[in-house]
Amino acid sequence: MRKWIIVAVLALVLGGGLWVAVANLDAWLNENRGWVGEQLSAALGRDVSFGEVGISLRSGLGVRARDLRIGEDPAFSKQDFVQAEAVDVRVKLLPALFGEIQVARVVLRAPSVSVIQTSKGLSIDSLGGRAARDSEGARPDAPAEGSEAALAVTVAIIDVRDGHLRWIDKTSEPPVELAAEQIDFSASDLSPSEPVSFELTAAVLGSASPNLRFSGTIGPVDADAPRVDVELEVDPLPIDPALSVQLVSDRLPAELTTSGSARVEARAKGTLAQLEIVATVDAQQAAVRYGESLDKPVGVPLQLDFSATLQGDSLTVANADLVVAGTTIHSEGRVESFDAPKGHFSLASEQVALADLGLVGDDDEPTELRDVEIDGTFALPPSGLDLHARLGSSSGSAGGATYQQLALALRFQNGRATIEELTLRAFEGDVQVSGYFDLAGERPFFDLDSSLRGVRIEDVIESQSKAAGHFVQGALDAQLTARGAGSSWDDVKRELTGDANLVLEDGKLRDVNLAESVLESVTGIPGLSQLISPSVRAKYPEVFGVGETVFEKLDAHLEIRDGFVHVRDLNIRARDYALSCEGRYSLDDALDMRAVLRLSEPLSRDLVASVKEASYLRDSSGRIEIPVLLRGPLSGIRPQPDLRHITRAVQQQIVGGLLDRALGSSKSSRGETESDEPTGEEAPPADATEELLQRGLDSLFKRKK
Repeated sequence: MRKWIIVAVLALVLGGGLWVAVANLDAWLNENRGWVGEQLSAALGRDVSFGEVGISLRSGLGVRARDLRIGEDPAFSKQDFVQAEAVDVRVKLLPALFGEIQVARVVLRAPSVSVIQTSKGLSIDSLGGRAARDSEGARPDAPAEGSEAALAVTVAIIDVRDGHLRWIDKTSEPPVELAAEQIDFSASDLSPSEPVSFELTAAVLGSASPNLRFSGTIGPVDADAPRVDVELEVDPLPIDPALSVQLVSDRLPAELTTSGSARVEARAKGTLAQLEIVATVDAQQAAVRYGESLDKPVGVPLQLDFSATLQGDSLTVANADLVVAGTTIHSEGRVESFDAPKGHFSLASEQVALADLGLVGDDDEPTELRDVEIDGTFALPPSGLDLHARLGSSSGSAGGATYQQLALALRFQNGRATIEELTLRAFEGDVQVSGYFDLAGERPFFDLDSSLRGVRIEDVIESQSKAAGHFVQGALDAQLTARGAGSSWDDVKRELTGDANLVLEDGKLRDVNLAESVLESVTGIPGLSQLISPSVRAKYPEVFGVGETVFEKLDAHLEIRDGFVHVRDLNIRARDYALSCEGRYSLDDALDMRAVLRLSEPLSRDLVASVKEASYLRDSSGRIEIPVLLRGPLSGIRPQPDLRHITRAVQQQIVGGLLDRALGSSKSSRGETESDEPTGEEAPPADATEELLQRGLDSLFKRKK
């Protein structure tokens, strides 16, 4: 019984205390309601109004004001800056018993906040404007400090429940609007002399549920260097809505398409003078496609881990690791002067697959760089990017070919990429390249100079066409220049110009024996059907006993224009013959050339000794000379004798011999002897009788039979 009496007494005491607190709070409201509104308006620099005000005992002693409205700066809008269904102000019970009102918590119910940006700045910049003009913040007839009605306010916690935020950027055309829904915000220890703790959750970028979390501590604000320790997480971050924001989409290429989501985590710690930032962006669940080169489906790794220090007007990146599919790139650097950024950077990777980065999309011929190191400097003046970089790679592959010791010095300025120096070991030789690519115009333009030393030509050709790679072999030295425009090979080859000087040593033409093919091809001419006798074949096995053309040296001067490689002077020298060529090669792989095969003096003598009629093919020096046509695709080329030219030469030799016989008596009278060997004289004049020619031919071939 006694226990219940004690409980009843305590209840009466508490109830009486609560009644006293309510009475004090109600009395304070009745006396100071207008003054509270004036103080809020003065502090915010905006008109503040609220509707019905009453005492609320829900969740503690407090005041609820309905229909709170805070006006907007008239320079930005006539709409309200803040609208809220209600604001609950919870006060501390014990101080209220003694007439002192201390705010424990302020709760905004379903507030709607609008922030506007124009060319004048942000609408929230003018908050506190009236307070600046009235630093005392009190009405003329306000209660004196220390009186019973004076207000001693300390806010412990402010909460926002189910809020809505609109950010409107009127500097864009049309205006850009971003919204955040389901905003829950809580801030505690709201004191200028203590760090303020806060936590914010919201649904952004069209998410149906809260996907943004922002929390941490800031302050104390009256310290010389207020400290910051905040964390941000956006998960999931919808990719399409994020990139569809006009401020972002206007700066993205039209070929870029995305879908799916990403995850963003970040932490900032320190002071505004020196802030340490750590962040992670994980886009594995996003699909990214850029034109025909980059196609990253959902599930392929794409992640950036980032740590940096922001100090004044500079950012020092201690670590930035980018993972794309199977490629990991480590980078670091420094950015200075954000108004006109400049700085330096370095990157390193054990292996870079350019297809992973969307730079090369041919899966059949992947391009990979191993042990990559890149160092450079950059600047972003108003004229555009100015970049200097040096790249080194110990080995790798590109376009189906391997390389070693790659070194590249590159500059990009005013839309032009200049290769100051490119050296590498490739195709068992040394390659040097310099020149530029001009990307500023509507069509990319290039102008390149190249030097090759000891390069295996068969490897070069096979890297471009496996079908043709076996056709020619040898060690190539060359000086090349090339100029052209276009973004594809079909465009480039129509306007490609340049020239080249080539020397190919210790070479072979596979699957074709030029000398044998040429000599055998003239057997259709009367008298030359057995031009290559078995004895000659046995004596010259290097010429006739193999199914390929072996030569000591090939040199040529080439000119490129109008879709053709024009061969001005090409010479092939072998032990027992030489071949001189002129003509052209179509960049669509069609050869059209005229050549002359000249046999050595020993081989010429042996052929004439074996087949007397071969003498008709000798030149003035006694060497057999046969004109040849080379036509068709490079990989299937077969020499064809110029029968018209050969027949004319043979007829000239025959007619000359017939004339000698016909004029034998006159020659004898002059003391000259008749010879069966052709004299090499020119054909008879046009008025020589047809009967004489026919008689001579009949006599020759009857004797041959």
